[in-house]
Amino acid sequence: MDASNGGGRTIAAYASASVAASAVNFAAIIIWTRVLAPADYGHYSLFVTTGLVLHAVAFEWLRQSWARNLIEPRQGHEVSVSRAAALIRLWVGISLIVLITCLLAWIAGLTSARADPMWWVAITLYAVGEGGIALGVVTLRYRDLPGRYVVQVLGRALAALIAGGALFVVGGRQVSWLIGGVTLVQLGFLLLAYSDSLWLAAASRRARWADVKLLLSFGLPLMFTVSLNFVVGAGDRYIIQLTMGTSAVGLYGASADVVQRIINFSLLMINLVGYPAIVRTIAERGGAAGRQGLRRNFHLQLGLGLPIALTIAALAPGFARLALGAEYQDAAKAVLPWIAGAALVRALTAFHTGPALQLANRPSLTLIAPLLSALLLGGVGWWGTQVAGLEGIAVAAFVASVFGWLSSVVLARRTFDRNLFDKDSMAVVISALVMAAVLWSMRDHGAPGQTVLLAILGLCIYAAMLVALNALGVRSLLAKRFVGKRASGQ
Repeated sequence: MDASNGGGRTIAAYASASVAASAVNFAAIIIWTRVLAPADYGHYSLFVTTGLVLHAVAFEWLRQSWARNLIEPRQGHEVSVSRAAALIRLWVGISLIVLITCLLAWIAGLTSARADPMWWVAITLYAVGEGGIALGVVTLRYRDLPGRYVVQVLGRALAALIAGGALFVVGGRQVSWLIGGVTLVQLGFLLLAYSDSLWLAAASRRARWADVKLLLSFGLPLMFTVSLNFVVGAGDRYIIQLTMGTSAVGLYGASADVVQRIINFSLLMINLVGYPAIVRTIAERGGAAGRQGLRRNFHLQLGLGLPIALTIAALAPGFARLALGAEYQDAAKAVLPWIAGAALVRALTAFHTGPALQLANRPSLTLIAPLLSALLLGGVGWWGTQVAGLEGIAVAAFVASVFGWLSSVVLARRTFDRNLFDKDSMAVVISALVMAAVLWSMRDHGAPGQTVLLAILGLCIYAAMLVALNALGVRSLLAKRFVGKRASGQ
């Protein structure tokens, strides 16, 4: 089934899996912040963050290149087995380089003397597993295999929670056992991802140099971009680690993790459906139709992401009590609004302006925004921790992220036939701001149940404003739907 016109059940399967996995990850944070001290959670947060940064440097550029080039027009727009063969060789080669490099660094004593050597082994295995799983998952989406996608996305989240929790208990509530459980699950699902017919066929086929060159030529210019994007997203934690210690990383990282899970998965849900359809549209109908799809995707991402971020910011005290353990709540109240804003603009950069530049065959331009953000965060973030502690670094991360996003919008503007900040975008912004103003006035009602009710109230206000302003043509669509039903009934 074509991703661009997949049935409602197929789309619902992808969306449900993403939402359910996000809910499991959200539940994991609720649990870990209630059983782990801030120093232990900081240790766990640095493990996951460092693993993802290493994955970004080594593999994310390859994933993005694969997502752009996996379709073979001459094969009826299906996934190319010959390119999959080239991908496997590249992934294996990069994995060996990563493993050997980390081993040599360990032998040479270049890793941190304060960390257990097994820490670096676990990080390396986690990164290699994440790289392989990410390639497999994006392929499942293009091949339109929702059942396998559900197993990979939701099953891995559940398995990591169960296995990590079980080993944590067995190991005497030591965070190293939790890390070991998560790493084992990662490797298990890596094997599962490559157990189907496509990858078995690709592994038995000789890779063509033309396919290897295609993936490298598109992906290598993205290496520094995607690496910097992850560094910007994780740089605040490393600055905190250097200036304030691991316990402070735990206090800050808990808030950042829960917000990023919610916002990233919400926008990823749109991207999972929209981006494959845009790629196919460009391949079949050309760039003009693709630009229409990109603009529609931006409206949907903004329309979903902005109210979520503003709800978290407006209800920060109640959200902190709902999502985090008691030791983490005071810090969360101060940093959540800034973290939510930074997470939103980074997600918009990753899921909209970055892909727009890639689809316009200008991948080198994607380097500029994260480079400017990284430089700004490095300078202002260090100063922010000295002046205002965790809130200072949160503000610095927000400012750096907004600056990077705006610069990427300017660079990507030539790929659109009109300004992103059009009537529909402004209607979404106004609707979300009205909702946030109402919620802010009631933020003192911070009990968990009250916070949930206020969030539902905010959703109703936001929906009413969208209808009143006819944002995204929603009023016209509703009128057509109901008038059409009434006419057919008559």
